Amino acid sequence: MTGLMIETLTAAYGRKRILDGLRLPTLSPGSVTALLGANGAGKSTLLKSLAGVHRAEGRVSLDDTDVMEMPQRARAGVIGYLPQTLPSGSSLVAYEVVSAALRAALPELVGRDRDARLEATFARLGVGELALRRLDSLSGGQRQLVALAQVLARAPRLMLLDEPTSALDLRWQIFVLEAVREAARRDGSVAIVAIHDINLALRFADAVAVLKQGEVLAFGPARTALTPDILGQAYGVAARVESCSHGYSIVIADRALAVS
Repeated sequence: MTGLMIETLTAAYGRKRILDGLRLPTLSPGSVTALLGANGAGKSTLLKSLAGVHRAEGRVSLDDTDVMEMPQRARAGVIGYLPQTLPSGSSLVAYEVVSAALRAALPELVGRDRDARLEATFARLGVGELALRRLDSLSGGQRQLVALAQVLARAPRLMLLDEPTSALDLRWQIFVLEAVREAARRDGSVAIVAIHDINLALRFADAVAVLKQGEVLAFGPARTALTPDILGQAYGVAARVESCSHGYSIVIADRALAVS
């Protein structure tokens, strides 16, 4: 079976268990799933565990291959991970940084083919003017776009993006999520995006997985999974889901609920 299936996933920090046998239904190629939940719900831990940068145990299959049994180098070849932490300043120009990531993941891609892949990625993200600028001269949002280019250029089977819009203004938030959705559709990748903006998730994700204390509280199409009850449990707010004049679903939070 193609796609990603998380049958069980357990991860901890020291003695504190963050994920305890977490399960998700199969995420299909070409799909975008938004990870939602309050701070500390386990979103970043889930992405780090799948990427292999945090120790975890369980059964996770990607295109019928057991991800947890893959050597880290092999896992890095099929999984693209964008962490929350922005890339640090560097004297390298953006083009060199993205090229290095592409060489590491796809050493067989050389010459004109690699250059064409790089140029297409910068063009799709609309950041061609950043290609020859040093990383230490870029703003936080621009460095975040370069980091995303490192992932998209590789066309991985699985994209794990942790708050990819956190440093961006509204226009670029929409542009980036459109680019991620387009890349998933074009390359047949599975994309999982941890995001705080629920309304952006409603607009761009095929499905949402709502986490609370390391467990999946709800999963399914965004329009049906985000009920007032789920929003109350996950975020501690009284909220409602309505439709705007363009037909998009939007979440309106009315008040914070009392802490029980």
